[in-house]
Amino acid sequence: MWGVIETLLDLGVPLEELELRQPPGEKAWVFRASLSPESVAVYVKLQLFGSRVLLRSFHEAEYDDD
Repeated sequence: MWGVIETLLDLGVPLEELELRQPPGEKAWVFRASLSPESVAVYVKLQLFGSRVLLRSFHEAEYDDD
């Protein structure tokens, strides 16, 4: 899935900054995008740690886990 996430980011999917509840005060970045015209949107939450990226959420966007 990392390849799909990278492709969506390269295509310019809009990112939204989000303050996390756990751990309090930490920041993450979220986006919602469809993998194809026929598919449902996915919800992706990424957290940055220096040069590393943690995938915190990846699921159908019918709900989110902010």
